[in-house]
Amino acid sequence: MNFGICLITLAPLRRESNHRSEMVNQILFGECVQIIDEKDEWYLTETLDDQYPGWIHRTQLTSLPVEGFEQIMKKKRLISKPPLSFATEEKSGQQSGQVPGQPLMVSGGSSIYLHDDRSMSVAGRRFLFPDAMIDADSMNKAAIPDFAKGFVSVPYIWGGRSALGFDCSGFVQLIFKMAGIQIKRDAAMQADEGDQVHLLQETLPGDLVFFDNDEGVITHVGILLNDRQVIHAYGKVRIDPIDQQGIFNAELKRYSHRLRLIKRIVQGS
Repeated sequence: MNFGICLITLAPLRRESNHRSEMVNQILFGECVQIIDEKDEWYLTETLDDQYPGWIHRTQLTSLPVEGFEQIMKKKRLISKPPLSFATEEKSGQQSGQVPGQPLMVSGGSSIYLHDDRSMSVAGRRFLFPDAMIDADSMNKAAIPDFAKGFVSVPYIWGGRSALGFDCSGFVQLIFKMAGIQIKRDAAMQADEGDQVHLLQETLPGDLVFFDNDEGVITHVGILLNDRQVIHAYGKVRIDPIDQQGIFNAELKRYSHRLRLIKRIVQGS
């Protein structure tokens, strides 16, 4: 059994083993997967956090033996806090204090397994992180609205879950990860989690709202900032008014999404 870790900004996770296939998800820097199978230049993988399957090209994933994976798991895991920042990779043989090597773009929500105060060493490579990080094991639901607002205007991308582009459920999952809360990847899966809240007036910031289509299938999700505003990925990450009927889009001058369900993933504020 082998594992893999993403050591680039992000790796597209595809439905089939070719570059033209639909991107169903993204694996961010520092996130790990289990390698299930191989086909030509592709790995069939399953994400460790939520068991989401997909194919990753082998050039975008660093494979790890069980021993190397277990060593990483013993280290303290932090989460990158700024929506977008830059780390640097030290060149082979570089001495401390020298000019750092190649810059690496890091999306908020990326995973960092610290070797010391500001560096991460894995698979013979060492990365330096100058920006703020969050303890991955520290649950902080109260911070969800602020984390979410930091990504306003990031464009919508199907399968996206990074500061370079989100889909609706990828946005929600990443924000909850930053708050120390693991939830499933797709909106319909997220709707099965937590406890139902019946009225908007009974909600708390950070509660999730779900929306369905004409067939009653849940197709969209957003995060409540309060009982009158929702932040969600629709064209871009945006803040819109919401009422018991749904989301009203001022630009379209109509309701864009019909409210189906409200869920509280974590009790309390």
